[in-house]
Amino acid sequence: MLEELVFTHIGEFYYSDAINDLMNNHPSLKSLKFIMCQIDHNEYRFLQKSIVDKNKITNIEFKRVRVEKINEKDLYGYFLTKESAIKRLSISHSNFIFDHLKISHFPSNIEEIKLDLSRIDEDNMKVLVSIIKKSPNLTHIDLTRNIINNKALELIVNVLNEHPNLKVLSISGVSNNLLFKHPNMLINETPIDPDLDSSIAIDLNFMNMRRRIERIEKLQKEITEEYSKQNPKRKADDEDID
Repeated sequence: MLEELVFTHIGEFYYSDAINDLMNNHPSLKSLKFIMCQIDHNEYRFLQKSIVDKNKITNIEFKRVRVEKINEKDLYGYFLTKESAIKRLSISHSNFIFDHLKISHFPSNIEEIKLDLSRIDEDNMKVLVSIIKKSPNLTHIDLTRNIINNKALELIVNVLNEHPNLKVLSISGVSNNLLFKHPNMLINETPIDPDLDSSIAIDLNFMNMRRRIERIEKLQKEITEEYSKQNPKRKADDEDID
């Protein structure tokens, strides 16, 4: 039985049709993972004619996934809505995705959140705090292998201490003057990997390089198309020569 589906190194692709077909043929499918994929192209959204049953998917993971804008019909926005059954969310090497989360649509039944290899600043932490407040079933938060500054950490202390069901918090580099006092919460404090900052920088540079290449390719295509429009006779002559 197929329980987990992994998409890796995919650009423009009809995810909705593929996932819909696989879920129909494999009712046990519960987990989706996307690694180095592009999921925000307008032509590859979830349309009414191919709606995937989001209530079947309980685990979703994004790693090095490119998302520029969030739309409820995009793969990312489609599964992270309040109607979905997602219980476990993992985002790795993709802190820019976290910036775009729509809190009002976030799954309220989420139980586990893992953010990995990201820079969590005050703005990102405000998003996470809002998610925690709207997630009464949340029991596990994993923030290890992230760079979190003290100001961002201060934002989350009270909301974690006041959460009714949180059981495990894994976090790196907690300052001594910032104490978590939740009576039922297990705190796993781990040292920050000395290579973490360079790892994040390398990864972000890689993503930025991909974006620059894609922009250049798009610009070249637009220039070629514009040139063809302005010089139809030259194009026809070239075709005759061929």
